[in-house]
Amino acid sequence: MTGPGTVTLRIPGLPPLRADPGVLLVPLVATFPLWWGLRGNSPWVAAIVVPGLILSVLAHELGHAITAQRMGYPVQQIRLSTEGGAAVLEGTTIHPPPAITWAGPLVNLALGLALLLAAAALGAAAPAPDPGPYLTPPPAPTGLARRALLWLGWGNILLGAVNLLPAFPLDGGHLLADAIRRRSGPRRALRLVGLLGMVLSALSWVALAASVAAGVPLWLPPDWGPNWDAWRSAGQGPRALG
Repeated sequence: MTGPGTVTLRIPGLPPLRADPGVLLVPLVATFPLWWGLRGNSPWVAAIVVPGLILSVLAHELGHAITAQRMGYPVQQIRLSTEGGAAVLEGTTIHPPPAITWAGPLVNLALGLALLLAAAALGAAAPAPDPGPYLTPPPAPTGLARRALLWLGWGNILLGAVNLLPAFPLDGGHLLADAIRRRSGPRRALRLVGLLGMVLSALSWVALAASVAAGVPLWLPPDWGPNWDAWRSAGQGPRALG
């Protein structure tokens, strides 16, 4: 089921990719400090960072998808939307191996580190400014490429770290639920991770209010709904877990 404006790409060897127009929303909001005021090269940095963040989400989902395919789990499609991304496995695989879940965040953490190292290398290679008549040297200009690399580097680090939070539907929530389920059963896993997710969701709303007051709106997952549903279903007995 696709909505208006949905783009579908088919690349040999990879599952179909479906991208909704809403995938632009979060990167545009995240780069609001760059767009605001249209100063210097900031709009050009934003024009690089917005598609770069979308590609970072795609890299995350490709990490899941390629790992799943190599482990023998067919992938139906990769979806990119306002909510982020999802690699949808075929069949009735409810609890995929942890390696598949770990792959997405690890891709972003590795990519973020590589981008930050590239930004550091550009900074080290930049010539020192001539102080001229100044008593103290003026600040060194920050190049377009280095600023974009810094934004994308920290963006990938943040994306990987946030996805490891212990809450649904994030990767960290599924990893923690898998660990608890093996030890104490599925009901306890849903209840504990759902409770943690609701706490983190409440904190994310506090962080959003503080960031709006500071003029830099920042929204972070997790959502309340999936965690509330998990916590509530854990109290309805085994029938709700099928």
